[in-house]
Amino acid sequence: MGNALISAEHLNKHFTVKSWFSPSRTVRAVDDVSLYIDEGETFGLVGETSCGKSTLGRTLLRLHEPTSGSIVYRGKDITKVNMRPYRSRMQIIFQDPAGSMDPQMKIGGLFDEVLKANGIGENTSDRLDISKEHLQMVGLKPEAVERYPSEFSGGEQQRISIARTLILKPEFLVCDEPTSALDVSIQAQIINLLEDLQKQLGLTYLFISHNLPIVRHISDRIGVMYLGKIIELGSSSEVYSAPLHPYTSALMASVPIPDPRSTHKAMTQKIHGDIGSGSSVPTGCRFHPRCPYAEERCRLEEPPFAEHSPGHFCSCWKPDAAR
Repeated sequence: MGNALISAEHLNKHFTVKSWFSPSRTVRAVDDVSLYIDEGETFGLVGETSCGKSTLGRTLLRLHEPTSGSIVYRGKDITKVNMRPYRSRMQIIFQDPAGSMDPQMKIGGLFDEVLKANGIGENTSDRLDISKEHLQMVGLKPEAVERYPSEFSGGEQQRISIARTLILKPEFLVCDEPTSALDVSIQAQIINLLEDLQKQLGLTYLFISHNLPIVRHISDRIGVMYLGKIIELGSSSEVYSAPLHPYTSALMASVPIPDPRSTHKAMTQKIHGDIGSGSSVPTGCRFHPRCPYAEERCRLEEPPFAEHSPGHFCSCWKPDAAR
C-alpha cells in the first residue's frame, strides 16, 4: 500500500429479502472484501452483472450501510461516523445521468440546488458564475444553464452530471458504469474527459464497468469480482495479459479483438451457466460450479486470497490453469 486515500477491511454488505410466498433469505452482495485505493489512482472493478460491483462502490461511500467490516478514509475510520463532513469529498457518477436530474428544472437550477445545500456561493449571481465555470470545465458552453436536461444528448448529460459533481470539489469519485449507456465514440470522449480532470484536479477513481478494454485503458489496478468477492487483483497490465484465475481468463478471452490470430491462448473449455445468487453461495470456491478445472478440493475448501507475484493476488487452488 502506498498513500491510500480509502481502504476497506473485511467489508460485508448483506441484504435481507422478504417474501409473502417463501422464507426470508440473506443476499451476500459484498462478502469479506478488503482493498485499498491510493491517492490519485484509478482502481478498476470488473465482473458480471449482479456480482456486487455497484453495491461495493455504494458501500464504500456509505450510501449502503455496511453489515460489518471497516472503511478508512485518509487514515480515519468512517464506518460509523456522521458522513456529512465527508459527502462533498466522496461523490458518485451514475450510469444514467438523466435519472439524477429533475426534467422540469433548468441546468442552472439543478446546480444552484447543490451549491445552496452545501453553502457554496454568497448569492444567486455568484452561484451562477460557479455553475458556468464548471460547465466550461467539462467542455460545455456556459449558456447551458438556461436549458433543460432533455435538450441535451446522453453524452452531454453525462458531462453535466460530472460538472455538478465537481462543484463540491471531491477527492474520491465512484464512477459507476459512467459510459455504458453511451455510443462508443461518446464513451471515448467521456473517458478522455475523466482522465484530463484527474490530472488537473488530482482525483482518485473507483471505476466500475463490465467493459474490459475501457477498464484496462483507464485503470492502474484492477479487481475482479465474483459473487460478492474480489477473486483476483493486480496491475492493469498483469490482470489483462496474464490472468491467474480461470474466471478472469474467461472474461479476457470474451473480449472481441480485431485479429483473432493475435490473441493469447483461449480457454480450452468454455464457462457455462450463470453467475448464481448471493443468497445461495456455493461451498468451497464459489466459482467451482462453472469452472472447467474444478477438483474435489475446490468444492470443499475456499481458496485463500494469496499473493502469487508482487501486487498480484488471486483466490484459486489452481492459478494459471487456464493459461
